[in-house]
Amino acid sequence: MEEKEPIERGLQEHQLHPDDIDYVVSTHGHSDHLGNNNLFLRAKRHIVGTNISHRNRYYVHDFDAGK
Repeated sequence: MEEKEPIERGLQEHQLHPDDIDYVVSTHGHSDHLGNNNLFLRAKRHIVGTNISHRNRYYVHDFDAGK
């Protein structure tokens, strides 16, 4: 969903701002699951399915291996 207000409201209820979030996890890369990831541009990591991005680097991670 691309409505950022509910996300921002939810964060505010816990005295948080999008810049306070270090890890953003999305189950998969469909646009309805990634639409507001741009709120978290200061996050250390964005994890989408088995893909991890850190700044301008992208990795495929084998989560099933228990790492």
